[in-house]
Amino acid sequence: MVFAQCEDQAVALLVERNTPGLTIRPISGLLGFRGSLLAELSFEDCRVPIDNLVGNVGFGVSLVANHGLTHGRYSTAWGAVGLAQACLNASLDYVMERKQFDHYLKEHQLIQQMIADMVTNSIAARHLCFRAGQLWDNNDVTATFATSLAKYFSSVHAFKSAKDAVQIHGANGCSNKYPVRKIYARCQDYGGCRREHSDSTGLNCAG
Repeated sequence: MVFAQCEDQAVALLVERNTPGLTIRPISGLLGFRGSLLAELSFEDCRVPIDNLVGNVGFGVSLVANHGLTHGRYSTAWGAVGLAQACLNASLDYVMERKQFDHYLKEHQLIQQMIADMVTNSIAARHLCFRAGQLWDNNDVTATFATSLAKYFSSVHAFKSAKDAVQIHGANGCSNKYPVRKIYARCQDYGGCRREHSDSTGLNCAG
């Protein structure tokens, strides 16, 4: 789906990847999700049939894009929950097998506090996501705000969990032999989520 201008108004178009005049150049080497399949699109004398128009002229952003973004936020929130859970699982495995000065890491108070925060916030993030899903099922008017709230909290929690997981692993947290390094890199993708939804959430709460 491509968003463009038609008669100074936004439109949404379905453009097949084999359409003449469309060139796709994959973008690689970025920090974050490699599965996002980012690419640079170039259009040169690219003609798109009128039947490929999604919605009416002028509703490309206000209706089509916003509708897609709203549902995308829900899946992104759950993605952050999954990353946070991966941090927790990796950290639990590590602290139960790693020893320092003849004591397992799990016996240190600071480690216990980090693990407790991960568990508590993971449960809270899940409940926010479940609540948003229930509101969508019930066609509740507050579902959009609940989704933004869930995405904001989940992304903040995922990023903090990744930082704590790397700290728990110490120098091993920077090694590719342990999963937390890759998880931390993936959590960078949620930086925009945190800023975007902290602003929108605060604005909604302020009325």
